Amino acid sequence: MLTTAQCVLGISLLSSIWKASGQQEDKPNLVIIYTDEHNFRTIGAYRDLYEKKYAEIWGEGVVVETPNLDRLANEGAIFTNMYTVAPLCTPSR
Repeated sequence: MLTTAQCVLGISLLSSIWKASGQQEDKPNLVIIYTDEHNFRTIGAYRDLYEKKYAEIWGEGVVVETPNLDRLANEGAIFTNMYTVAPLCTPSR
């Protein structure tokens, strides 16, 4: 279930993208997958950004395979730097 802060952030982001795109005919599709309660290295696309010793912090070969999320990230965009104005538990993730 999404929190109010997550909904507001999502709507703000979509609104900004919509305004920035102007009157273009070809509008890109945007999918934001926002998960909770796991380390970002659980998703392979983020894990691939690190050296093996930092990517596999739970032990060598101990990883979760996420081929569909990895494909979305590799063919689209991946966020590597985000900020929050509310560094509390859920909003800051």
